[in-house]
Amino acid sequence: MWEFATVRGHTVLGPGASVGFNCEVPNTYIGACTVLGHRIGINRTLLGDGVHLSADVTVTAIHLTRDMTRPTATPSCAFPTASTAAAPPGSAP
Repeated sequence: MWEFATVRGHTVLGPGASVGFNCEVPNTYIGACTVLGHRIGINRTLLGDGVHLSADVTVTAIHLTRDMTRPTATPSCAFPTASTAAAPPGSAP
């Protein structure tokens, strides 16, 4: 924990997790060896092991349940695939 960091609510910090300067972390699960750089806002989120968020990141999630240690819904996550991801600006078609 670095100075001016706020961790509150039903937050769980895994072993070796680091919460950086001026971070706000309420009601979040942070996995082992996860690093939150500086000015990170994480709210009601599940972060796995070994995640590294550098700076100026805000992450929020919908309210799964009042007690995040006993979720009543299965969390899910979707990522873009090669067919659905937008081409980077300036790339050839």
